[in-house]
Amino acid sequence: MKGLLLIATTGVLAGCSMLSGGDEPRYQLRPATYWIERLGRCGGRNELFGSALSRSCRKPVQAIRSMGPAAVPACVRALKSQRAGASGGAMAALWIYGPTAKSASPALVDMLLDFASRKGQIASGTGNLSATASVVATLMKIDPQPTEALPRLTMALRQPEPVPPASALPSARYEAATSTLRWRIWRIEVAYAAARLDPGNEAALVVLLDSLEYEDPELTSLSAEQRENLKHNRPVFDESGDFVRRRGESVGVIAVRDAAVREQAARALQLLMPTLVPLMSDANPDVVKRIASAFQSMGANAVPDLLSMMRRDRDPILRRNAILALGEVGAAASTAVESLRLLREDEDEIVRANADSMLKKLDPGYGRPSK
Repeated sequence: MKGLLLIATTGVLAGCSMLSGGDEPRYQLRPATYWIERLGRCGGRNELFGSALSRSCRKPVQAIRSMGPAAVPACVRALKSQRAGASGGAMAALWIYGPTAKSASPALVDMLLDFASRKGQIASGTGNLSATASVVATLMKIDPQPTEALPRLTMALRQPEPVPPASALPSARYEAATSTLRWRIWRIEVAYAAARLDPGNEAALVVLLDSLEYEDPELTSLSAEQRENLKHNRPVFDESGDFVRRRGESVGVIAVRDAAVREQAARALQLLMPTLVPLMSDANPDVVKRIASAFQSMGANAVPDLLSMMRRDRDPILRRNAILALGEVGAAASTAVESLRLLREDEDEIVRANADSMLKKLDPGYGRPSK
């Protein structure tokens, strides 16, 4: 009797499982959604970039490949799901399908533009650029020329900052300030996405450069002494000796939030380095000017990545442009002197000339006869 009940229960569960897949394609009687979630839970999104899949990922990958692009609609639904592994598995599956999954492009753009979903992600002023980068990489994989995605991202960047309703309640003021921070972080991530898809995107670069130098307008009214105290995490007082507060919060709290915006912009620009450097020799002088401004604003933060490109990249044009970018960084690039000296022996004539020119700027003693 128990055996019959077990068989009956198993049959009902199997039937429910099949029904839950609707009209999805199946592999070994399991619907696409099952395999997508399983692929996400096994970490398939990361492993697809490696040389070998773990045993737990092999079967989901086999299932995804076997079902083919017919599973793309299920991937689109999974991108919007809150179930464990769903969105990660969907992106891994789309990555496998490549351009045959181009119809999923709008859903990936929706993920980038979904400001409401950032409420739980952003804590203490930190966004999730790694997640944004994964979405963008998947979008570029399935749609190498995302002509429909760029207008939507650019339009979002040009939307004005939402003005929260005025309120006397401290909790409402805190929520308004937090919402503003989320909006700024979200906007930086959208700008990063737009710049990845279109490195010369003016709206994206403007947002990133402005965010890199962002400071709350009310903080700029502080005196030099107050700002120095703030810089060293000391209490800030006004002329009458009262502790300075804004909207019920100390200016120190606001300054931390402002710093979070600047830090996120710097991270986004550093992640964009491989796409920004080649534009230093763009035929459009306006593009070159904006890119040069980006490197100038990044300052010392840009130097490690530029040095890496100068030393290791085989493309002479990229090495040339990395040297030019160092020139825009200015004095903060002085740590690159030794690497520039080595590039005087580079096989490319223009690389050697650029290195020589940059050494004259960064090394006061360069070219002078020794005494």
